[in-house]
Amino acid sequence: MGTARARDPFDGELTTVNAYGGQASWTITPRFAVNAFGGFLDAQQEANGSGDEDIWFYALGLAFPDLGKEGNLGGILVGAEPYVGGVDDVALHVEGFYKYRINDNVSITPGLVWIAAPTGDFAEGAEIGDGGVILGTIRTTFTF
Repeated sequence: MGTARARDPFDGELTTVNAYGGQASWTITPRFAVNAFGGFLDAQQEANGSGDEDIWFYALGLAFPDLGKEGNLGGILVGAEPYVGGVDDVALHVEGFYKYRINDNVSITPGLVWIAAPTGDFAEGAEIGDGGVILGTIRTTFTF
């Protein structure tokens, strides 16, 4: 995911990247946790050394273990898809999901994801509600 320029900053040219990232998780109570991650990529064009792009991404998540019943998990995540700083608009990512445990071996996790400005080009004067992409997801997990 991420903006087109963040995925290929130099139009297919050979690129060297120094990548840095971090993450943290804090379980505040047994039924509430806060998670965060972020990263920075320093991308440099190899061909003539003239290109240099800074690519950023980050998010903050809230997790609710045992929501509804033991073994379930609800979560909300808000952050930014990878984007080129100073060039792209932030591709805001908002996600919600609920993992429902059917039994010890099977769980189903429906989710909803909304990404504003997925191309990194947020039109002049546009509002956050003026578009973007909405994705519905469903995952079934079998544990043996």
